[in-house]
Amino acid sequence: MFANLNEEEQREYVYRQGREEGREEGMEKGMEKGMEKGIFDTLVNLVKDKLLDIAEAAKRVNMTTDEFITAAGLKLQ
Repeated sequence: MFANLNEEEQREYVYRQGREEGREEGMEKGMEKGMEKGIFDTLVNLVKDKLLDIAEAAKRVNMTTDEFITAAGLKLQ
């Protein structure tokens, strides 16, 4: 099919293919980020509700306790 297209049509085809691949990749990355944020937010809420300790929550997202506290905006009492 590609061989039957003139040069301008070939450029348009390649452009559209690249755009579609970029869109799909962007959606996949967005889903991954959204899931990561959802997991993080859930852990923060569990810590705030005192159902999970900070060290365990941090471990589950591969952070140090200090990194987790900072990223979560927690204030220790």
